[in-house]
Amino acid sequence: MKKLFRLQIMVIIVLSLALCACSPSGSRPGQPAVDITLKDLDGKTVNLAGFKGRVVMLNFFATWCPPCKVEIPDFIELQNEHGPAGLSIVGISLDQKGVESVKEFKRDFRINYPILYAGNQAQKIVDGVGGFRGIPTTVIINREGKIVKKFTGLIKKEAWEKEIKSLL
Repeated sequence: MKKLFRLQIMVIIVLSLALCACSPSGSRPGQPAVDITLKDLDGKTVNLAGFKGRVVMLNFFATWCPPCKVEIPDFIELQNEHGPAGLSIVGISLDQKGVESVKEFKRDFRINYPILYAGNQAQKIVDGVGGFRGIPTTVIINREGKIVKKFTGLIKKEAWEKEIKSLL
């Protein structure tokens, strides 16, 4: 148990160092977003192509990631405020513990947007958006299904609003 805890602490430290850049990283602006098909937490198949015509914030996170937890309340507010205008926030859990822990996390944080579980497809999905250095990472996709920007690290709500308002 202590070994697992130490490993998690080491991962958090390494990711925190990688997240210090907190700026757009490795994005492929103008490229079509990869067509991601994953299951949501209820086992329903969800396809990213189903969001075409909406602005999508595709947020890669893990339940054990402190910065990921910090940004969730902002995402909930953004979904409430801008969802009717065409914003869809979609979380992609990179957790490996299983769907039940992510369900509990969603319930505890009262997340109001869909969460998809990457499971053993995590690396394929990450590679499909051009890869990234750490989590949280959020990919912004325009109404035409093209990647606009990719951000790694904790971003403030005001910065998200600036990014999405011009796309809505």
